[in-house]
Amino acid sequence: MTFSISGSPEKIQFNFKWKPRNRWQYRRPQIAYIPAERNIVAVIPNWFDISFSNDNNLQGYMSDWENARNTFPQYSKLDILNLGLSYYYDNEQFRERILINNKVEIAFLNASSGLQSVVPLCGLINYLTFHELHRPRRLSVAQERELNSLQDTLYKEKFTQSNGSNIVGRVDDITRTFPEPRIKFFSSHREEAMFSEIVDRFSLTQHASIYLEEPEENLFPTTQYELVKWMAKQINTTQDNSLCIATHSPYILSSFNNLIQASECKDDMTVESTVGKSSTISFEDINVYAVDNGTVKDIKDYDLRLISQTDLDAASDTIASDFSKLLES
Repeated sequence: MTFSISGSPEKIQFNFKWKPRNRWQYRRPQIAYIPAERNIVAVIPNWFDISFSNDNNLQGYMSDWENARNTFPQYSKLDILNLGLSYYYDNEQFRERILINNKVEIAFLNASSGLQSVVPLCGLINYLTFHELHRPRRLSVAQERELNSLQDTLYKEKFTQSNGSNIVGRVDDITRTFPEPRIKFFSSHREEAMFSEIVDRFSLTQHASIYLEEPEENLFPTTQYELVKWMAKQINTTQDNSLCIATHSPYILSSFNNLIQASECKDDMTVESTVGKSSTISFEDINVYAVDNGTVKDIKDYDLRLISQTDLDAASDTIASDFSKLLES
């Protein structure tokens, strides 16, 4: 698809069109933003009562978290990495709890800053890459009209009534918009199944596109490494999932280098015991950029097939250089 937005705030022009050849290959994503301020849902007990302006990007995050936390009741807790900790939400008592080694419980509000940062991160990624997939949505009247319009357009453009003997009739769902049954005809059950598959690709979440700020926030370096391995495993569960990260941490980048190198390793047992085969990342499937004096540059090393080592931790080089000067003086 192609689209453009132009004009002034008072008169915005929006243009959109499908590329005809690939139009019906579209797969609906669930787009989510996980901000650096994600611990707001832990440190402010009444965060759901806070009013924001319409252009505040935290609203979407908090709405997503409200949906996500309801998928982790006490009988289906969310395990937090390899920390021996789990999280659950009691939506009857409106209580959020951290369970330590299946023995001790503390209120989420009283957890450490690292936990208050990583729990919403893990909870949302788990929800978006597992619970949200292919889940039927409750549609408004306007959304029902859109879905019915989609079905009619798809049927007219890609499917035609058969004149043969094997005509399959399909009764569309009866909705508030169209209370009377409507019948579409297909030449075979296979054609009808193809129609249903395309409609589902447009109307149900097929994959997640997640935008994450500073995953390293308040986390010890070894925990950052475990988090990167866990995130890669979650993203790898479904084709077309994507994760865009903004980070200042060299540990995050070094962790990704390990996962890239693991994909090149021929010893499956070493890979499994070191990072886990399901966490490996192909060099071709990752893009890495840095901002240098206002210019965005690609920092992938295409010869070594890794993230450039010279760009991983330039600050450490400066610190080490200054230390050497002091040591020699």
